[in-house]
Amino acid sequence: MFFIFLFVIAVIVTGGLYFILVGNMTDVLVLNQTARGGTQITAEMLSVKKVDKSSLPDNYLTANYEDDVVGKYLDLGLTTNAVLTKDNLSLTGKASLIETGETLYAMSDLVNYPQGLVAGDHVNVVVSTSAEGSKFVKTIENVPVAGVHTEEGEITGIEVYVTPEEAQSIAYAQANGQVSVALLPLDYESKNLEILDDGGFLSSQFGDTTDTESAQ
Repeated sequence: MFFIFLFVIAVIVTGGLYFILVGNMTDVLVLNQTARGGTQITAEMLSVKKVDKSSLPDNYLTANYEDDVVGKYLDLGLTTNAVLTKDNLSLTGKASLIETGETLYAMSDLVNYPQGLVAGDHVNVVVSTSAEGSKFVKTIENVPVAGVHTEEGEITGIEVYVTPEEAQSIAYAQANGQVSVALLPLDYESKNLEILDDGGFLSSQFGDTTDTESAQ
């Protein structure tokens, strides 16, 4: 009788663990390849993955939406195994951010990348350069992340949407100074942070553009 009691307890515990571990899982649509914003989605690009619901973003798409997704476009670039959401999709062939005049810019070999950074996040990009006692520091705020590249689980590069002028500032700082990236909370609002142009470095390199840059 005692062994029967233990057996019943074991069955109950096992069933409870199964419900906890498996019962909260759901099949979602993910990309099986990295794709840029504006890419038309094909069936070959999609896979189904079982994921814990508690780790999913809002508006995630379950596997039964596959037929509805095929033929639509990515609004932002996504990396392999990224979960598709309703917010990722566009009915047109152009990503919404590209339509506003922004361009895709790739950054690699940064000193540090934010932990947990994924496509769709927003970051602040801080560019700084110093020469002959002058220092220039500019914060490009609320920059959308289009793609994140990894090797062996470590981030090796990211793609962001910026204006051509901002891309020029980043490229110059990568060649002559430093670039750092900070992950932003979802409710972040741009603060129009002032440019630090100690010693007139900005005007000496690009002309007197401080006023126009600060207004962006």
